[in-house]
Amino acid sequence: MDTIATHVPDIAVSVLRKANCSLALSFACPVNHKGLVSMLGADFLNPAPAYAPYLTPLTSRLNKVFLVGNSPWEQFKPTPNEAQLTIDSLPLDILTSQDGHLFPTLDKSIHNARGISIITGHYQNPNPESRAQKGFTLVVVTLALSNADKLLLSIYMYSRNTKV
Repeated sequence: MDTIATHVPDIAVSVLRKANCSLALSFACPVNHKGLVSMLGADFLNPAPAYAPYLTPLTSRLNKVFLVGNSPWEQFKPTPNEAQLTIDSLPLDILTSQDGHLFPTLDKSIHNARGISIITGHYQNPNPESRAQKGFTLVVVTLALSNADKLLLSIYMYSRNTKV
């Protein structure tokens, strides 16, 4: 599976270049323990559906390069496109220590600051004891890709300007 993960990005770029694709041509392609390949575009501003015309040729090429016998590669399908961004240096004394209760607080603050809603929000460091030693923490928020540019670089939250 490591061989597949290593070579699929180059195969994808080869197929896309041959098709004169003008989209970003940089991918990470992790493979899970069952052999499921995910193609993650390095340029998160290109939505997955934009690559849809190239998925059949890519699948065909994978079936030629990686012979899998009676179980050929299934067609790649676009997944919902969301952005995950990290917000740096948020004060712990303002935030709840329970990861499960963090989302409503973050969603309200981000909505108040930028007028957008997030889909999820959680601590980057899952260990509350480790977080408590620092005073400030990183959080990861997931939001619609169309809203990512509204949150990039920095946001004013909890009386401080924080990096995104």
